[in-house]
Formats: sequence, C-alpha cells, structure tokens
Amino acid sequence: QEAMLEILYEEYDCDAVCKTTAVDLAAFNYTHGEDSTGKPLCCLVVDVGYSFTHVVPFIKGGKVKEAIRRIDVGGKLLTNHLKEIISYRQLNVMDESYEINQVKED
Repeated sequence: QEAMLEILYEEYDCDAVCKTTAVDLAAFNYTHGEDSTGKPLCCLVVDVGYSFTHVVPFIKGGKVKEAIRRIDVGGKLLTNHLKEIISYRQLNVMDESYEINQVKED
C-alpha cells in the first residue's frame, strides 16, 4: 500500500489520497449528490460483488455496524443460475460464462 501511495504522490503528483470503500462512496453520493434534495435520515447500500454481497444501513450519516450483513451470493452465483435456467429450457450454455454474463449485465 505504501508503494501505491508513493506512486500516486510522486508519479501522478496527487495532492491528497482518500482510501475508502465502495459502500461509503455510495452512501456519500446518495446524501450529497446533485440529485439529492436535502439530507435523508437513512439509506441502505447494497453492494453486489462477484462472490458476495454487502448490505450496509446508514442512519444520520453513520453506519449501523451491528446491522451490516455479508451474504455469500454475488454475480458469479447469479450467472451460474442463469446458465442453468437457459440450459434446462433452451440450449446448453454451461460453457458460455462470458456470453451469459454479458446477457445478465446488459
């Protein structure tokens, strides 16, 4: 991590670096974004990744740590489920992960 910071400061001449999570950025954008018409009292951020999903509630701008959940369901599981459904009903696409992932994301 220090090497990354060194590259950012020296090679790219960054004045400052903020290391944070996608969940914090999503909550910040929701409460401070251009479409925001005043600060909401709460929001729920659902971050779906490749292998798992994080569900993080925010109340008055802060995380409710005891309510944060990690669910072992992500994009990979959804892609595999979609491949099974299509293969069962139409044609065999079990070896076509890239194409099915494109269908899912489009």
